[in-house]
Amino acid sequence: MQRVIHWRVESIHQCADSPYVMRIYAEYYYANKQYDQIKFHFVNEVLCETNF
Repeated sequence: MQRVIHWRVESIHQCADSPYVMRIYAEYYYANKQYDQIKFHFVNEVLCETNF
């Protein structure tokens, strides 16, 4: 199951918070051994995946 967060960036400060959200998701999936779910699509259309 994939989950999507729609996050409207209104300031530079909020944009700087995005790594924290990514880490929360990654730690959740890692703790639940859902390693294939640890991936992120960046705005430049690059898919960042992990290989465990």
